[in-house]
Amino acid sequence: MNGQITYNLFYKIGQKQHMEDLFTHGKMYLNTLIFYRTCENQFMRDPHEGLDFIMQMPEVTLHDESGQQSKGPATLFGLSNAPKGNVYCLHGIRRDSLENKMHEKFKMSFNSHVFTGGDTAVLIWDIQTFLDRVKSAMESENRIYEYGPVLYYDPKVTHDKLDHFDKDIFFKDQEEVRFFIPSDESGHIEIFIGHMGDIATLLPTDQLKNVAYEWTTGSQIVSE
Repeated sequence: MNGQITYNLFYKIGQKQHMEDLFTHGKMYLNTLIFYRTCENQFMRDPHEGLDFIMQMPEVTLHDESGQQSKGPATLFGLSNAPKGNVYCLHGIRRDSLENKMHEKFKMSFNSHVFTGGDTAVLIWDIQTFLDRVKSAMESENRIYEYGPVLYYDPKVTHDKLDHFDKDIFFKDQEEVRFFIPSDESGHIEIFIGHMGDIATLLPTDQLKNVAYEWTTGSQIVSE
């Protein structure tokens, strides 16, 4: 896993048909990194998805069509159009954000952005079983994969190499967790982990405001 962050809950937001496929069949639909650069869904679109590096240039000289020059600092983005792989994105609620509410039932707090991501949600409360099933499904398909939290960078100051777990700080509120399959395929990949009724809850997005979490069991989601 990329990073050492513990989560109490994963959730996925999307269209009802797609979320029912996830909940009923465990269908994980992994799009290419390149897909997310231009996809129509503004909630998911990131023109810098899969960025290779960012360089802060202290001074560059620009020439316009008339031959005039201008100088100043600039940011250089290294972005390749070559396929790198496919990703499956979830959102996570971190354990350290809930520790002051241990041993009590309380209403979950979701960032407002989730309500624009789709009309249906899948809440995955038995995370370890979910991860075990993903691992089993990946192995059965002979897929190599990585899993971990997305790390967020500030494009105004970052000067470094980046990889498929790095995203612009603009998206930080999404608290994304992702699975990555290295691949030179140009299309999507589908992985099936089976019915999730024993480890997850399916509900309309507008009911998220009614979701409560029971710390004493560690894996209990209640819609009130």
